[in-house]
Amino acid sequence: AYIIMPLISFRFFSQCLESAFWWRTAILYLILHSGLSFLAFIFFLEGTFKILAEICLLALFGIWLTKKSRLFADHSKTFIQAFTLSALTVSLKSICGGILQWADFFVFSLTLNPASTATTNFFLYLADSLRECLKVLLFFLLARLILIHFGQSIKAGIKNAFPLLMIPLLFISLVEQAVTDRIYGNTIVTNRQMEIVFPVIDHGEMLFLQLFACACLFFILAAYQDIIASFYAKQTLGQLKQQARELETYIRESRIRDEKTRAFRHDMKNHLLVLAQLLKAGQAAKAY
Repeated sequence: AYIIMPLISFRFFSQCLESAFWWRTAILYLILHSGLSFLAFIFFLEGTFKILAEICLLALFGIWLTKKSRLFADHSKTFIQAFTLSALTVSLKSICGGILQWADFFVFSLTLNPASTATTNFFLYLADSLRECLKVLLFFLLARLILIHFGQSIKAGIKNAFPLLMIPLLFISLVEQAVTDRIYGNTIVTNRQMEIVFPVIDHGEMLFLQLFACACLFFILAAYQDIIASFYAKQTLGQLKQQARELETYIRESRIRDEKTRAFRHDMKNHLLVLAQLLKAGQAAKAY
């Protein structure tokens, strides 16, 4: 949870940013991410602050990576792009965690054993371990899917279009964090018969919400892809219109040159006719 997941998310972030993946940078990010998680645990920093701090940390690394790999980068675009892709990465990670969190909670509720606390703890650790492993696997699969189908649009981003992607992604991240902290929480209350008293959760509804959030993420990326395609189509149309105007100017100038050439040929023909008549009349001196 604190080693593999940050590394694989940092790898995905680097690929979206079209930046080389350096292990030293990744390890430094891992250390700072672990420190941030430790501070959040010690000081009970949950919800908005925690998710925004993680997005800012990843975005700062993105700005650093971009400056190292691109000598002549647009700094304003780099700043917005880094925060947008950071929100995308954190949002995807939050969705993966949310989809598997309900499963973890549901499995744990089924394995509660009133006869043995040790057995309960064993199933708790087992459920948590499976959740983290499946979370990494799900993140890897969804990340590959995003890079295959939306990678070109993400990498060929436009500065003015990045906020259109960042705002809904940030909203998904905040909602997922609120669900994790406020609905599931980190405390389970049971009675003497080892039945869960708090929190009481409708797992079917939570699964639907998590899957719907995942679908919304892909719909947002598809809409962003259409925006990028529309922008480049508009840009291409503008270039074609410019070329058409230049061609019209060239044709108009060609017509003017052709008319001048015709007039010149007409005048030359008249001069030659006059010369021919003078020569026929034996007036060579006049012709000369």
